Amino acid sequence: MKTTSRREFLKGTLAGAASLTLAGVLSACGADSKPTPAADLTPTAGKGTYIPGTYKATAQGYDSEVTVSMTFDAESITDVQIDVSGETPDLGGKIGDKMIERIKAAQSAEVEAVTGASRSSEAVKQAAASCIAQAKGEPVIIPEVGAGDDPYTGEGPDGKTVYYSQRRSWVGEAPVIAEKDIAGEYSADVVIIGANYAGANCFRMACEKGLKCIVLDSQSEEEFNSYGGDLGHFNSTWQEKVLGVPKDFFDPTDFIDSYQLQSAGRAQPDLLRQFAHRNGEMVDWMTELYDDVTQIKSMITADFKKDNKGYDFKKGHFMTYPATLQLATGSMGSSGNFCKASVQKGLSASAGSQAFYEMTAKVLIKDGDTVCGVIAMSETDGKYYRFMGKKGVVLATGDFSANSEMFRCLCTEDQECTPYSELTGNGRNGSGHRMGIWAGGVMEPGPRASMGGGTAPFPGALFKTTAALWINKYGKRFCNEGFGTPFVAGCQNARQPIDGALFQVWDEGHWREMAKNQALGHFNGSNITDAQMEEYAAKLQAVKDNGGMPVVAAAAAGGEGGAPGGEGGAPGGAGGPGGPGGPGGPGGGGNEIYCADTLEELAAKLGLEGEYATNFVEAVKRYDAMAAAGKDEDYAKAPNLLFRISEGPFYAEKLSRRTGGALVTLAGLFVNGDQQCLNQNFEPIPGLYATGNTSGGRFVLQYTASMNGLSIGFATVYGALLGEYLGEKAPDVSTGDSSTSAKGTQG
Repeated sequence: MKTTSRREFLKGTLAGAASLTLAGVLSACGADSKPTPAADLTPTAGKGTYIPGTYKATAQGYDSEVTVSMTFDAESITDVQIDVSGETPDLGGKIGDKMIERIKAAQSAEVEAVTGASRSSEAVKQAAASCIAQAKGEPVIIPEVGAGDDPYTGEGPDGKTVYYSQRRSWVGEAPVIAEKDIAGEYSADVVIIGANYAGANCFRMACEKGLKCIVLDSQSEEEFNSYGGDLGHFNSTWQEKVLGVPKDFFDPTDFIDSYQLQSAGRAQPDLLRQFAHRNGEMVDWMTELYDDVTQIKSMITADFKKDNKGYDFKKGHFMTYPATLQLATGSMGSSGNFCKASVQKGLSASAGSQAFYEMTAKVLIKDGDTVCGVIAMSETDGKYYRFMGKKGVVLATGDFSANSEMFRCLCTEDQECTPYSELTGNGRNGSGHRMGIWAGGVMEPGPRASMGGGTAPFPGALFKTTAALWINKYGKRFCNEGFGTPFVAGCQNARQPIDGALFQVWDEGHWREMAKNQALGHFNGSNITDAQMEEYAAKLQAVKDNGGMPVVAAAAAGGEGGAPGGEGGAPGGAGGPGGPGGPGGPGGGGNEIYCADTLEELAAKLGLEGEYATNFVEAVKRYDAMAAAGKDEDYAKAPNLLFRISEGPFYAEKLSRRTGGALVTLAGLFVNGDQQCLNQNFEPIPGLYATGNTSGGRFVLQYTASMNGLSIGFATVYGALLGEYLGEKAPDVSTGDSSTSAKGTQG
């Protein structure tokens, strides 16, 4: 029932732990595996390691160039100065002192990144590596795959060669940690790596089910943070009390049918079934942490008891849901506090359980094919500790968007739709995925999803990503704007010309009806009240008063992470991940809205000429005729998303194709319905589980979000359900003691 703090570590609470021997030769990937060779930077004999002096280098951070200055004597780094003043003050701008401390302690640029500021940290490391190379009189050499190693193949059963596209340099080799370097050992029923949404709820539930649990997290308890804070779900007590929508209003089978249709039938069926039938129950359990559930705010602003009584939650084939609660409201104050409170609740329920903050997992421990523990490094004393789990280990380490190489290699659709960009998100570094692969796991089959990237929605502004009429640079309509809710339909904009404008079109007579009847999905209007309609009306009137020309300047750029607002919702400021709800994009002010009394005049104001102008007028008229008939003969748009464009003045918003910006990746390790990791033969690995953004099976094509906050909804609910499974059904796979369980394999 105790949280191990920095102070207790330094007092030596870990001293006296048993020193136990791992028998046999430690191996990362089997007896035939070979380490990746590093550059030979050995100095010329007799001349010392470094050329004494001070060296400076820069590298591109998130918002600015990061500068590192390092001073060397003949054998050591004596001083480090880091300038990150151009980075976001609350994130990258805070890492200077920590990175100085780590580089000096390690006498190397190969140090851990600061959690929450991965891109800034990587820039510091790159610049530091350049300084070291200068001091050695040699260039920085990037390690390459060893000669004779084919990164595209692996060894399968009976020594057969398996052609496996995921075996790239990003996988790397598992570290081998000597027994003499392990300072102590801890044992529990289960070890959970990661204390964020999925891990914290897994820990709490498993503790409440009577297990003795250990949870590890690399962040400090004092500075613990979580990305986003919107939890999407349905059929909870909160939904009924706050929104006025009855607790049993939504049919779980509608969710399963709708979601699998959006996912082309590829979502893990058993995971989806469990979420559909039990997510409301799990949210009720989670919100026990709050003093009063009615104080938890909603992402959706609407009075479904009155003004929106007749709202149709089904749009064509697809369901849409209003129940997205904001975890950082009520008595919590922040989503990080919600996670910490979940851990504390677990500690209170299980006297033998422990939480270790500032503890970074490095490599899993195996007994044959069974995962039975993990070796982690304390950020407080720099020592290694072994944690053994009788039922195994849960990987809840988040995503891999901060690892650019993993992002590019695994999320191929994102990269192909953004061919001129180096993909980098704002999440975690993929350490859990790599540990799982070293232990025999595999990534789920592709395509692999991210939140944004190459499958981002149509870029929204005034009406957000409404299923209005969408027209491309050629003046032509190009898709069903409402298919699968706008996030799914919006992938079509990524397939439009890279340098081309896109247009949303509506009219004076029908825009209110259109705005109030959109799907309540990601990047759509979450406020459908009459008051919001009046704000829209005022902005449109300003355009008319300005002669039908734009009146609002472009939104300010977002910061490196800002307060990473909601996990979905309306896009934030252009170009950055900030703002409530998303990875950036056009702001919500109506940046380039034009209006005219005729469609021909409107086309001219948009800069369309000749054939493109003719196409535009014809496309709008054809759309209006189909809306009047209630049938989209071109792209089969749902009748309840078809609104006429017949009563002038006519409006169009000029926007840019939006791709590349991603908040987090959503692909993970291949798992079954019990969240057990599968091996290359798609068989369960005993003792190894993955949940949250480390797990696959949830978003199998793209971010198929039928509600705001579904990523956090999945993470919290699946974490809790895994904790329940571990407490009620999971078998023991080891004794929980390295002297009798582990036979010597790290990997």
